[in-house]
Amino acid sequence: MKIILTSEIKNIGQKGDIKEVKPGYARNFLFPKDLAVPADSARGQEIIKIKETESEKQGEEIGKIAELVRANQNFIIKFERKASSEGKLFGSVAVKEIKVAAEKKLGTKVESLTPDHPVKEIGDHKYNLGFKGQQTLDIIVSIVPLSIKKK
Repeated sequence: MKIILTSEIKNIGQKGDIKEVKPGYARNFLFPKDLAVPADSARGQEIIKIKETESEKQGEEIGKIAELVRANQNFIIKFERKASSEGKLFGSVAVKEIKVAAEKKLGTKVESLTPDHPVKEIGDHKYNLGFKGQQTLDIIVSIVPLSIKKK
């Protein structure tokens, strides 16, 4: 029996997948728990249309991210922090701070950031941002000492 999954099911498939299962499994387990619908039903066709529009939107989003990566090849994020005279920071710049600053400047969600460790010294540090669709962007995180004005 052909079914369309309405939610992810371990060892079977993802939401929206069309699968062939035994009729008893579909009638007795999947349909009563609303985990699947018959492939030839109206609701099944509706799920297929929704999945197609989602994949189109995802394709457009990946295209926008690719354009964003091309436009920001020399991307620098600057942080000012208190530091010692040897160049060590009092504290650190966390990975989450870098990620949030990049998302704010770029206007899109950052999926991953490598290397995955905080910055603890003054200077320029290379990081790699990962986006949806396996797109990556090399950035420079620049840490400068905070200039304290004396009265």
